[in-house]
Amino acid sequence: MRAIRSWRFTAAIVFTVATFPVAIADDALLADQRAAFRNAWSLAERGEWQLSPGEEKLLKAYTLWPYLRGRYLEATLRKRPAAEINQFLADHGTSRPARSLRYRWARQLHKSGDWLGYLGIYRAFYKSLGNTELDCRAVAAQIAANEPINGALALSLWRVGHSQHATCDPVFAWLTDTGLVSTDEIRERFDIAIEAREFGLARWLAKKLGPTEQATAARWIALRDRPAKALGDTDRAKLASFPNELRYGVGRLARDDTTKAMQRWRKLQEQHDFPPAVAAATTERIALIAAWRHEAHAAEFIAAVPPAFASLELAEWRVRDALRRGDMVAVQRAIAALPTAEREQERWRYWLAIAVQEKEPAAARLLLDELAGERSYYGFLAADRIERAYTLGHRDIVRDRELLTELRGDPSVHQALELHAVGLNGRARAQWDSAMQTLSAAGRQQAALLAAESGWVSRSIAAVAKAGHYDDLAIRYPTPWYDAFAAAARDNEISVAWTYGIARSESLFMPDVRSSAGAVGVMQLLPSTARSTARAIGFKFRGITTLTDATSNIRLGTRYLAGLAQRFEGHEALATAAYNAGPHRVDRWLEGAGGMPADVWVETIPFDETRGYVQRVLAARAVFHWRLTDAQRRVSQSLPPIPPVAPRVARLDQ
Repeated sequence: MRAIRSWRFTAAIVFTVATFPVAIADDALLADQRAAFRNAWSLAERGEWQLSPGEEKLLKAYTLWPYLRGRYLEATLRKRPAAEINQFLADHGTSRPARSLRYRWARQLHKSGDWLGYLGIYRAFYKSLGNTELDCRAVAAQIAANEPINGALALSLWRVGHSQHATCDPVFAWLTDTGLVSTDEIRERFDIAIEAREFGLARWLAKKLGPTEQATAARWIALRDRPAKALGDTDRAKLASFPNELRYGVGRLARDDTTKAMQRWRKLQEQHDFPPAVAAATTERIALIAAWRHEAHAAEFIAAVPPAFASLELAEWRVRDALRRGDMVAVQRAIAALPTAEREQERWRYWLAIAVQEKEPAAARLLLDELAGERSYYGFLAADRIERAYTLGHRDIVRDRELLTELRGDPSVHQALELHAVGLNGRARAQWDSAMQTLSAAGRQQAALLAAESGWVSRSIAAVAKAGHYDDLAIRYPTPWYDAFAAAARDNEISVAWTYGIARSESLFMPDVRSSAGAVGVMQLLPSTARSTARAIGFKFRGITTLTDATSNIRLGTRYLAGLAQRFEGHEALATAAYNAGPHRVDRWLEGAGGMPADVWVETIPFDETRGYVQRVLAARAVFHWRLTDAQRRVSQSLPPIPPVAPRVARLDQ
């Protein structure tokens, strides 16, 4: 039996039973409505409506009826009479089902050539949204319907430095035919595209202008693709009159070789009078790349940036470079040079304490003791340094019965909870998040309780954070699918608290969520990773269906994490970084780091996202361990010194 701190949920059960007597008839009705809805939804998505009179009566009384009917109308949009669509929109106003149907209906009207119908909806609902696709459709509809054209809107859609949605093509054709897009307008957009580094668009526009612009586009493209060659002795003379190109080419060259880039840049500065801020920005770009790659000359390059023009990012990397070199005097100086507000951040307070502890142990102790009162990655590290117990500071949200009752009766909140109950999680989150926007901090706290009692952990975590109540650790660090997590961790001989930390950071325990990179599910696995992991353990992989099944995702994700732990000799910080950024990047970041303190290695991870991810996971691991065992485990146990590694050739993957 797990030793989990479950006072929150025990109290919740007692309160519910005592305050809200079980209404068997209502519960039975709700169960019937949910079952009928699930069956009807799968049919409605396919454009089928097979409800009996009894089922229709049952579902019309259900809060999700507008979602069901709206989804059916969307699926059969081309077949439905306009009167039926308009009646639904009139009945349901600005509800989410109506907004979804209205958007699809507007696009259908445009597609079918009902220009006035589209424009009516556009002017009433979309005119001020700044949605490029809808705006282009509106101007195109005006053109097709011989209505007065909004020329200013059409030109604003043209004057951007990137390719626009295909629906803008007839608008741009009209601008050209009417002469509103003159040669000057084309040249202006060409310049904007160059500034945005959208060279494909620039090359296309150059064809409309002439040899000069075509040559300019070609120079930029050459500098992007072959910077060393484009900046060579022969070509440099041709580039002498183009300082922006020179600076861009040096920046591109720095991605391949910072030493060569700095050498070229110093010569160019001797030959050209660049404005001080411009020169500093280019020098800083080279210095940052050298720092990200942990190159030996990074400190020299950083020092070459005039302090008056140095960014906060460079100032922070000055500290990190000194940490990486083990120069604690330089660390102190670099932290002292940070802006006051930045210097007071937990990160730099911790590293200042580490920098002074050898020569000023009493001062270091004071800094660490103060920081150890924080429930955070750096607070935990500080507590480890002085062997002090963690300050976890759990504090229950105080239940407000009246407010909870009000929330349960709120139609928007009720719909969100029911959408979650029937498995429409994406729509449920959208509905819930919309409802939360109008709540006070107190209301959001009670909403967090309500979501937690419904087993909706992602929204309970989000609601309590938006309420600014960070001390209810049972809500902030829940343990859903415990049996699946525990079994997977046990089978792979890794910590269940660690796997919980990974899952919380990856998805907030949302089984259906997908990242922009294509990762899916509770532990955010790429299909390719999941497929190869499943093959290795003889597990049947069924694509997205497997990934959105929480138990399967947990099993595969935990196995993959265990494989990373094995690859990195059990080092949890390295394996965690690899889970986020990929093992090959971690291999490169380990070059020359053998024997380095792991907290220094983590602090100098080149990717901001990965650095924050590792710190977040390790802090969460400590909280989950406490919740699951009622005991504390030190974050520093996940941060042993970096093991010796074979030298590798570093490459920038920024």
